[in-house]
Amino acid sequence: QGARAIAFQVDSPGGTVAGNKETARIIANLPKQGIPTASAVNGLACSAAYKISSGTEVIFATESSEVGNIGTIMTWADCDEFWREQGVEFKALTNQGADLKSTFHLEPNSTQLAFLQQRIDSAGDEFRQFVVEGRKNSEVELDPEVFRAGWYSGQSALNLGLIDSVGTLEDAKTFLLEGV
Repeated sequence: QGARAIAFQVDSPGGTVAGNKETARIIANLPKQGIPTASAVNGLACSAAYKISSGTEVIFATESSEVGNIGTIMTWADCDEFWREQGVEFKALTNQGADLKSTFHLEPNSTQLAFLQQRIDSAGDEFRQFVVEGRKNSEVELDPEVFRAGWYSGQSALNLGLIDSVGTLEDAKTFLLEGV
């Protein structure tokens, strides 16, 4: 309360879907409340960290920072062979009708895999739309290449529309203070 502007210093490889939607929305709504925002990347702003950064009005990143990685992923380990060698075989029961429930102790069946793919695609679409909306006021248009989930640094990130300027936290602060 009482903030005239907020500069977010970002250095994160990203994280999970849980919670990032709400955090990104809060940050994206700050300018609507009269609080200018900027992100300053010194290291990484990938995946969920980039999503959150894209909600600020302007993004600065150092020449060697890596930004982007716009996409979603779900992983699990197939440990069947290890457990078989240990003499362990997993079994699972679910309540009647819970055919989408997968514990990842068992290989998901085709129905479960289709459900998981739909959830990943949905989260990826939401991510993409959030970034597009957040970057629509940037002077550089987003290149569709960024939605292949690559990450880019310096001038490449600027050319692709992922950042607004190659710069530092001090540059972000100067930008914000000039605007208030």
